[in-house]
Amino acid sequence: MNSEHKDLDFNKFIRIFNTEGKKAAKEFVSTIADINYDYFGRLLKKYTGYVYNRSFKRYEIPSNDEHTFISMNDLLNKDKGDATKVVASIPEKIYYKDPVDTLNIDILQDRLIELSKYIKISQSTKNIEINLARLRENDYNVDVIN
Repeated sequence: MNSEHKDLDFNKFIRIFNTEGKKAAKEFVSTIADINYDYFGRLLKKYTGYVYNRSFKRYEIPSNDEHTFISMNDLLNKDKGDATKVVASIPEKIYYKDPVDTLNIDILQDRLIELSKYIKISQSTKNIEINLARLRENDYNVDVIN
């Protein structure tokens, strides 16, 4: 902190701002220092850790619970041996694939590929095109249901 900013009473400023409002806080800053209000706010944030809570319109010290996401510095500075508890607790059963499910998926994919030779669906235009001649050439019967 610069020698000219050692005597700034940040706690009193916060108390005035949070109880009496911004106008009173501006008057307080103009009486105690020859710096402007915005610069005082930057000094407050830099030296005290207080941040302005817009929803409550007051200065607060941020709690550790509010940090839902990991910061980039923490992410890049992690050791490779550190495994998060979430990854370590995933059971092995999630990675097991049932052979019957795999077979069903393969059959379904084959059917969809076969249908895509004859039918085209356009969601944007809500249009379905069916190539009846090609279906009949490949020995398919077509029944139209109303």
